[in-house]
Amino acid sequence: MQTAVPLPQLYTLFLAVERIVPIQREQGEKAIRNVCTAVKIKMLKPAEMKFLAGYTAVMKPVAMALDILQGESSVHMGLK
Repeated sequence: MQTAVPLPQLYTLFLAVERIVPIQREQGEKAIRNVCTAVKIKMLKPAEMKFLAGYTAVMKPVAMALDILQGESSVHMGLK
């Protein structure tokens, strides 16, 4: 079974998003604006930040499970 995004990239994306959300919550919009300016991207809109917060809440258990499964050496799908 192929996924649209390779699993290691999906986990890395989750970790990046998970880092952005607390920065905005703890340090405010100015900190996110500085990051966006530094990497030369448009400022994230409030709706986009809200989406990212929801994304991390939903994907955290999935990301943790993927991390565990990636470390397993004897996991098989279907009949062997």
